[in-house]
Amino acid sequence: MKKISGLLLLIGLIAACAGEPKKDHKQDIQGKWELYSAERDGKDIPTLEGVFFRFNDDQMESNFPIQSKLPYTIKVAVEGETIKTLNTPETVFNIMPEDYKDTLQLSANIRNSEFVLLLRRGE
Repeated sequence: MKKISGLLLLIGLIAACAGEPKKDHKQDIQGKWELYSAERDGKDIPTLEGVFFRFNDDQMESNFPIQSKLPYTIKVAVEGETIKTLNTPETVFNIMPEDYKDTLQLSANIRNSEFVLLLRRGE
């Protein structure tokens, strides 16, 4: 009887975990974020000093050089652990686990280079 109860409990826990929706970070990332460190393909890139991101609902304002005109405002979709730009070419930023109170880490593959961006909340 104990084995059956334990098995049923285990099945219930697995089913509960499998049904959990992905966390929506849309509210967590709202506001301005300022770059304090950046890497491209594992190497520091100091030329990105002064870069910022500002998230407001379904828009992102930034001067991160993925557009020809800087700064720019584009529509984005925040889905689970990603921020997708809704322009061509699409850029997907992966949101790395953080507490989003003071810091935000984004990674993206842009023009065959892997970027890691470390940001802190701005004013």
